[in-house]
Amino acid sequence: RSRFVTALSVLIGSCLLLGAVAWLGFFVFQPQSRFSEEDVILSIAGDEEIVSGQEVHYRIRYRNAQNVPLAKVMLQVRYPEGFVFESSDPESTSDKQDEWILGSLEEQDSGFIDIWGKMYGDLEGKQSFRGFLNYIPSNFSSEFQKVSTLSTEVVGSPIEMTIAGLDRVSSGVETELTVNLKNQDTSST
Repeated sequence: RSRFVTALSVLIGSCLLLGAVAWLGFFVFQPQSRFSEEDVILSIAGDEEIVSGQEVHYRIRYRNAQNVPLAKVMLQVRYPEGFVFESSDPESTSDKQDEWILGSLEEQDSGFIDIWGKMYGDLEGKQSFRGFLNYIPSNFSSEFQKVSTLSTEVVGSPIEMTIAGLDRVSSGVETELTVNLKNQDTSST
């Protein structure tokens, strides 16, 4: 019986020791470089309400707010319908002016891209400016993507048009209509 009790005591002691080591490994000696997708930040700032034909400026900010470096970082932008690209700082790496290869983004690193252009569209038309940040964390082998959008709405026209004429017109009778165009933009003549 004493051999059985000794063997059982060694088995229970070994299990307790193994459990304690596992607990320490999982909870106490946990590595600090854990990747979290929420700590990769992408935001777009710019005018949300515009007048058709207005010059607009958008700033896209990106940040790696964690202790894991990111590799193969690339920013892609999908412009709203009616957006005419003029320039960006830094310059785009693609012919369509919609892609920036940023390379690697170190721990706690950040940056931004400024984009200028003109926005055209129908009155009260809503469009979205979308940004896609593609990257590979250093402790993963697959690609991740962060998405951000900014909605814009055309709330005004640069030209006001009025038509004046008779209230009632008979068929076949010549009628005079007056069309007035007024430039709403006070900055140009």
